[in-house]
Amino acid sequence: MAECVLPHALAAAKTFDASLTLLHVMDSAVYAPMSIGHAAHPLEWQLLCVEAERYLEAVALRLRHAGGDSSLDIKWAVQDGDAAETIAKLGHNNGHLLIILSSQGQSDPNGWIVSGVTHKVALYAPGSLLIVRAYRDADHDQPSAQYKRVLLPLDGSQRAECVLPTAAQIAKSHGSEIVLVHIVPRPEMPRHMPLSAEEALLIDAVTERNRVESVRYFDEIQTRLPGSIRHHVIVGQHVDTGLQDAILRESPDLVIVSAHGYSGKSNWPLGNVAHKL
Repeated sequence: MAECVLPHALAAAKTFDASLTLLHVMDSAVYAPMSIGHAAHPLEWQLLCVEAERYLEAVALRLRHAGGDSSLDIKWAVQDGDAAETIAKLGHNNGHLLIILSSQGQSDPNGWIVSGVTHKVALYAPGSLLIVRAYRDADHDQPSAQYKRVLLPLDGSQRAECVLPTAAQIAKSHGSEIVLVHIVPRPEMPRHMPLSAEEALLIDAVTERNRVESVRYFDEIQTRLPGSIRHHVIVGQHVDTGLQDAILRESPDLVIVSAHGYSGKSNWPLGNVAHKL
């Protein structure tokens, strides 16, 4: 399941002329059956480490062959420790711009949408994170991921627009269609009584004004992006469910969303919408 990230890693290397580092974390919690009282036998542990090294070396050779480029810069590393902490720490120490993780791994066949390790890394790792669905059917005829349709949720804030350069680069490299989506939430009035006609008209007027401004905003954004672009301005009660519906309807190959939008607080690692997505 973890290897579902490999086509995306290859695509990232080609698109951004990036080097790749393959990482395997020797987490004692995963290898508990090999342990005696949570202390692994030294010889068995060393053999496992050597096996992991050889596995990563073989994966690197497969990636170079799949990419058709023997000079592709690929490194690998085997480290001991807690998986999530080790991945996050490497991101801090080495300044990786992108960490690519599967939604599920070997130790998480539990039916959760996102595993505990991936969830922790999303909360604590610096930089950007690409989460690949482990159970999504892959196109095995394509060794490198192809992003034919890329969806960008935008809320009009400069924070949300930080995804635009990345989306533009991917669109140029893959010939992607870009789908811009903005949810216009209807204002809520917390009260138990039904709304009066005047209050209902006021809510409708504010919602329509926001919708018109969003269409104008997208017209301006389209001038800053290459290739084929569509946009959807959707009026709904909740931003997160509106975006989820749009993603299911469009079925994009990639969703790029900023960690924070207009209302996000910088003291939280992820905004509410990004966290739910």
